[in-house]
Amino acid sequence: MKRTLSILLAVVLLAGFGAVAAFAANPFEIHFDRGLDPDNTVVLASLPSPNPVTKTIGTDLALPGDRPTRTGYSFIGWADIIDPPSGYKLYQPNELFKSDAVTDNTMRLYAVWEKNILVTFNGNPPAGATPTPAAPAPMNQAKGTSITLPGLPDLDDYAFTGWSDIATGARKYSAGGSVSFAADTTLYAIWEKDSYEVKFNANLPANCTLSAATPLPATKTKNRLSDLTITDTLALDIPLDAPVPNFLPNYTFQGWATTAAGTPLTGGVYKTNADVTLYAIWKGRPITIKYNANGGTGSMADTAADYGKPVALRTNALTHSLGTFQGWATSAADANKGTVAYGNGVNVNFRPADDVNVVDLFAVWKLPSKTALYAKIEEAGKLESWKYTAESWEKLLTALAAAQTVAANPGATQPQIDTATQGLINAMTKTLVGKDFIFTTKYEASFLNWLLFIIGFGWIWMWF
Repeated sequence: MKRTLSILLAVVLLAGFGAVAAFAANPFEIHFDRGLDPDNTVVLASLPSPNPVTKTIGTDLALPGDRPTRTGYSFIGWADIIDPPSGYKLYQPNELFKSDAVTDNTMRLYAVWEKNILVTFNGNPPAGATPTPAAPAPMNQAKGTSITLPGLPDLDDYAFTGWSDIATGARKYSAGGSVSFAADTTLYAIWEKDSYEVKFNANLPANCTLSAATPLPATKTKNRLSDLTITDTLALDIPLDAPVPNFLPNYTFQGWATTAAGTPLTGGVYKTNADVTLYAIWKGRPITIKYNANGGTGSMADTAADYGKPVALRTNALTHSLGTFQGWATSAADANKGTVAYGNGVNVNFRPADDVNVVDLFAVWKLPSKTALYAKIEEAGKLESWKYTAESWEKLLTALAAAQTVAANPGATQPQIDTATQGLINAMTKTLVGKDFIFTTKYEASFLNWLLFIIGFGWIWMWF
């Protein structure tokens, strides 16, 4: 019995191994599908190439090297599911394929596509230009790759210089250059004229006229392929009231600039391919501004200025033992009167006389004032002691003496003066105490004394 069972078990095992071996050796076909259409909704027809291939289970198979193509799209690999999510495993042509996950002896691999970037071209012709340029055909650029930009033939009076993604912009890309774009792009042809007009503006300073010896230049032409060097210079007429021979020209010509307040062109060379008006640039004659302490102490560096051009005055660094700084005067006499012409650190436009190149400014100081103190001292001096109590009168005399001491001190500060003035005011209005009289002056008192004497003497005489 045991023998029979052993024989049966051996037969079953051999049959099983045979079945496994037969299955393991069983090949299956791999078919290649176009995948989804451009809107990723419909499965396209199967590819005619590459042709289906046969894979044996358990054996790796190199995929065909064919790369399918589709207008406007780039093939990026094969997937074993349709419409795979981002990051899903993709198989490349010639890559070893190992999967055996097959049903019904057939497996499908689906082409995965990435939409190309579309680069379109616009001839962007200048107004009135002929002939009208024909725009190049659009180009497809696979993501992460570059395309070579085409060129265009020149037009009458215009030359093609390159491409830009802005119709009115400057050239950004050159023809023949390799460029990679990250999104669909339209490029516009950029044209330059063969020649440009260069006009001139005298840009005269105020109250000035151009010398007849140096007239304004006529309009010039700049060629697109070369620079324009401008050698023309200008000069101003001498004012009729100029103090000849000590006349100092108020302005000198510096060159030509593209703006009225710009920097002159280096070497007088205009390089830009554009119509332009160039402006004469004038520089005022140099002026030195000096700062006079006018009784104060300290010193300040001079300020260099140009005639007719605003300049910032230096912030005051001078001091005065008694006064406070108020500003600057244009003469010592005005400064001593307290007349301020310019504030501290302000911008000033100096236009001194035609034979002057140094401007002196004088510090204006606000000095201590004793006017109120003098007035109160004079008022206290008119008071009469006989009208007031002795104690209060002594206090007044003390305050008066203190005020007179301050008034006589040439170095007294304003706070000291104000304190002495207020002390004298307090002594006269708050401390001083009057006597109890029915009369108000010493003359009234004398008259009353004589009157009482006469009445008393008369009464005694009548009695006797």
